[in-house]
Amino acid sequence: MYQTPNWIALRNFFYTDTRGSIKKMYQLATDHLSKLRIKAATDPAIQDILTFFEPFYLTFLEQYERSIDGRTAYHAKTAEFKELLGEVTGPMLRRWAAEIQMIYDSKSRQYKSFFPQGRTVFSRAKFDDRIQLVKTLGRNLLQDPQLVQLGRTVAAYGQQLEDLRDEQQGLEYSYSNNSTLLEQHREELSLGLFASFARLEFHYYRDIKQVADFYELKYFRTAPVVKPSVQ
Repeated sequence: MYQTPNWIALRNFFYTDTRGSIKKMYQLATDHLSKLRIKAATDPAIQDILTFFEPFYLTFLEQYERSIDGRTAYHAKTAEFKELLGEVTGPMLRRWAAEIQMIYDSKSRQYKSFFPQGRTVFSRAKFDDRIQLVKTLGRNLLQDPQLVQLGRTVAAYGQQLEDLRDEQQGLEYSYSNNSTLLEQHREELSLGLFASFARLEFHYYRDIKQVADFYELKYFRTAPVVKPSVQ
């Protein structure tokens, strides 16, 4: 856990400047690593700093890429689930209702028993409730000798929806867990960056301006605060 020192000179600006922006940390650290590698080719002291810093970066990068992959998989599975759910509780449900009406009139007690809350609830209830409505419809249809085949179809779609939902929620958990781990690695990488910065300051203590050559300064600049004009 990062602790804020009382003395401002000891504060880790790499941590504070990238707080809330994993992408900024990735860009800043990647740029820094590239510049260290270039300078290390001709300066053993910089090679030593590179050797120290690189593991921090690579550990962060591994989690960063894992998080991106996890987010992509989660969003893809969510889209797949929502698409099928919309289709099942929309066009398919209308066709199933029409098929039931070929046997039971829409005003009949038998027809209404399949849709005790009406059909609108299938498209308006929460995701998990909509899945259960489909599964319940499938089970009820299976109890009717004249609608067994339709019941199998509906039940199969209900199970498919439930399986997709389970996969989507599993990916959501992994995505959330990866986000937590990535934030921890951002903090750890900020420590590596700060230590590398200190070592560069020591190495170039007679020409301190050279330290800036190892960073893209745009990542540290903030937009100026525009004060309202006095009328």
